[in-house]
Formats: sequence, C-alpha cells, structure tokens
Amino acid sequence: MKNTYPFITHIYNFIEKQQLIAPDSTLIMGLSGGPDSMFLLHILHEYAQQHQVQLIAAHLNHQWRAEADSEQELCRQSCATIGITFHGTTLAQITTATYNGSKEAYARTARRIFFEQLKKQYNAHAIALAHHAQDQQETFFVRLIRGAGLPGLTAIKAKHSDYIRPLLQTNKRDILTYLHENNIAYATDSSNESNDYLRNRIRNQVIPALYAADERFENNFVRTLLQLQETEQFLEELTQNYYNEVVISSENDHLLNLEKYDKLNTNMKCRVLLKWLIINQVQFTPTASFFNEIHRFIDNTHSKSHQLHLNWTLVKNNKKLIIKTI
Repeated sequence: MKNTYPFITHIYNFIEKQQLIAPDSTLIMGLSGGPDSMFLLHILHEYAQQHQVQLIAAHLNHQWRAEADSEQELCRQSCATIGITFHGTTLAQITTATYNGSKEAYARTARRIFFEQLKKQYNAHAIALAHHAQDQQETFFVRLIRGAGLPGLTAIKAKHSDYIRPLLQTNKRDILTYLHENNIAYATDSSNESNDYLRNRIRNQVIPALYAADERFENNFVRTLLQLQETEQFLEELTQNYYNEVVISSENDHLLNLEKYDKLNTNMKCRVLLKWLIINQVQFTPTASFFNEIHRFIDNTHSKSHQLHLNWTLVKNNKKLIIKTI
C-alpha cells in the first residue's frame, strides 16, 4: 500500500532516529486485534518489506470476554492476508504466570512471558508494542495520581529493554483515520468505555477536558515530557556513577558500602538503592514506605537483619549491606 500519509513518514523517521529496528533482523509484535495494534501491524509490514525484517505477530487470548475467540481469528486472518507469521495462545497455556490478585497485572505478566518466549525462539531483535501518544498522556496522569517520582513521570520509553514502541509520537486520530480510509477491520473492547478503571476515567474525562481547556496542551505536554526525560537520563547517569562508588560487585554478590552510602544525598540514596535492588533481582514494590523501612533498618545500629519479603532478607555485616535469599 503506497504511503500517502505524512504521519506514517514521521513514524518511519522516528524508528530510524531512535534506532528501534535493526535491518535484516526479526521482530516480534504484540497483536491484540484492537485499532492500535492493527495499525501497527500494517505499518510494520510495509517497513519490514523495505528493510528486510522478518515480522512475527503474537496474540494472547485471555478468554475473559465472549468476543475473545473472534478477536484471535481476526488477528490470524489479518496476518494471513498480508503474509505475516502468526502465533496465538491462551492465558491458560502460560503456566509460568502467577495470579497475584490483579487481573490486569496477571495479563501483563503472561503477555510478557509469551512475547519473550517467541523472541527467544526466533532469536528476534526486539518486541514491538502499539502504545501511542494518548497512551503516553494517560500513563503520565495515572502515575501522577498514584504519587510517582520523576522516573515514573517520564512515562513510556520508545525503547526499554527488549521492547520498542514505534507509535509513541502518533496520535490516535491518525490511527483511526488510516484504518477507516483503508477499510482495515479491528476489534473494539467495550471495557475501554467503562469508568470503573482509573485509566479509563483519565482517557474519557481528564484528557478531553485538558484539550478543551487549552489548545496548547498537546504540544506543550510533549515538550514538558521530553524535558523530564532528558533530566531523568542525566540523573540516571549520575546514579550509575554513585552506584559504582558505593557498591562492590562480584560474580555472586553486590555489597552496599553503608559508610559511603550514608554520605549520599537523600534523593540519590533512593535512586542507588532502587538500582541495587533491581540488580539483585529481588521482588519488591518501590513505595516511599518501603524505602523508609530500609533506611530505618540501616540506621538502627542494634538490628543486623530484616526480612522485607517472603523470599529475601537484608543483612548488615561489617558495615556492608547484602541480600540473602530465603
């Protein structure tokens, strides 16, 4: 299909500028059947043909809604029509995903497991997701309401770990225009209209009010978010430097030097501590109360160990802080 849409050229330029897709590589993409992922399927199909990229579409059927099976069939048929390899599976088949009380978190974990299994199977370069500009806005306000710090407020990244998001600067209205003008079928999830969920309330009530309040909202939001991301990148580089100073790493351990750690700025302590926990690959929820609990333990000269999770414990030994798994 010949590209006559300026916003598609912008997407391709964004992919090139951000170095999201390597030429002559294999790319996994998440395909839900909704408008965003169906748009991404066609955009990446054209891009893949131009750059000798093998595109693999992956669909996870949650089987939670009556229309779930028909959505999977739509995805399968759409891929067959344009010659894209399709993989579909059900939530029940992802046996390594565990339910922790949140259906949404459970589904996200299962999708990640499924996508990353395919990435390994095909030795793929990356996994593409269809988050767009309005998703970026919604994520910012969800995290703002939940009290996120600067790392959280920088919202969604174009490239993070194995995942890429080529549509982050693409507006939903352009996505729908393209689909309608090219008669591309897509599924509509009725749950997106329900205001029972915070993200939906932001999408349906907050974002439209901001557009109505001031026409500068969209452009200035992008500009402000970019400034936040640049600041966060600088701070992350600074955090890495301090981390290298206060953490002694070996093949098996990462020891936090408490004397050096105590000299850090309070904000930098939390950033270094967060990086240390992530590198130790332990489970935790990064709340203010969680970090305060760790710092109270560090400051308590009488306490030598403190269990923060069922699977791991903090231990102080010779002015070093280590993690012991249980």
